[in-house]
Amino acid sequence: AIIHGNVDRHLRYHDSIEHPVVLQLGGSNPDSLSKAVGIAKPYNYDVINLNCGCPSQKVSGKGCFGAALMRDRELTRKLCAGMIESAEGTPVTVKCRIGTDNNDSYEELCQFIECLASAGVRHFIIHARIAVLDKNFSPKQNREIPPLRYDYVHRLVKDYPDYTFVLNGGVKTYEEIEEALTHGVAGVMVGREILAQPWYWGDVDRRLFASPNPGLSRREILETYSSYAKEEMKNDPKLGHGTILKPVQNLFVGERGVRKYKQTLSEMGARKAPVDEIL
Repeated sequence: AIIHGNVDRHLRYHDSIEHPVVLQLGGSNPDSLSKAVGIAKPYNYDVINLNCGCPSQKVSGKGCFGAALMRDRELTRKLCAGMIESAEGTPVTVKCRIGTDNNDSYEELCQFIECLASAGVRHFIIHARIAVLDKNFSPKQNREIPPLRYDYVHRLVKDYPDYTFVLNGGVKTYEEIEEALTHGVAGVMVGREILAQPWYWGDVDRRLFASPNPGLSRREILETYSSYAKEEMKNDPKLGHGTILKPVQNLFVGERGVRKYKQTLSEMGARKAPVDEIL
């Protein structure tokens, strides 16, 4: 997409407010990934990440990248080495699972980590589940059915003190993050739960980083987001209402009237009303 598509559409972001920001790339061709990293260089991403964890058929099936790369650690090492060279000092990290299908032992995970470390990778984000690379197994099932093995990540922290590991998978509360941090992980990644409960996670800076909570109300957030969304849709005519409204769809989860709120977003979005009018 970066090599052949609209580069600025894929890579631009709000430089003044979004740092630190990471660019995640997917691919299995060393030359293409190196080229993509070079194209992205002027955008000043803080980190470049290689996706070795996505289990979808489009990615790990026909695409032969994502979680499928865990089956071929030597190829993945070459990918990382090329990316590191092109990154010219920008850190290159890897997000992966703990294994795939029957290749799920802790020893095999260690071999994968060591192989990529030999190319210069020092930071790993570990989704603590295996990826089931079966065309009849959906991405949603891959996020929920394979059991979580946090103990694998805890062991990596102890066995490889020179590398840093971030725990991912199944974390839904501040208390679970605080518990995970007691095991020495460098951080905890929360994914879809942010979209599911954005208001709940609005206190993360105060709870975990001792930074003041701006204390914005939901109305103030919608007003600010409205200006942002209007500008984004102006800059990118291909940006759909569904995409731009998704981050605020669950802003009132748990509150009275949330069903009506979500219904209004959906109905007005479907008839393509001006986004500032909707919000």
